[in-house]
Amino acid sequence: MANRTVSFRLPETLIRAIETEAERTGRSKTEVVIEALTHEDSPLNVLPAITKPRSQLERQIDTIRSQVEEMNAVPTTQIEQKLSTLLEAVEDMAKRVQAIEARLE
Repeated sequence: MANRTVSFRLPETLIRAIETEAERTGRSKTEVVIEALTHEDSPLNVLPAITKPRSQLERQIDTIRSQVEEMNAVPTTQIEQKLSTLLEAVEDMAKRVQAIEARLE
């Protein structure tokens, strides 16, 4: 991720805290601020907003992959039988709807 220079006005106490932490840890002030903003407990941390949906999508993809694998394991004849049964049920429902519509006319 490329860094961009920005300017902020901060209270002197925050500036001193950033500088103190940078000196204590040997990191730059930029690194200290980035760590503070991206720490998991920080209310300004935007990383969970990105990673959480991503992990949810990854779980959903895994679930779909498993379902596809299960479907591929079912013999084609069983699938055809189930589809045939479903088609018969849909046709039966269509006939019932037509009968109801005819009574309503």
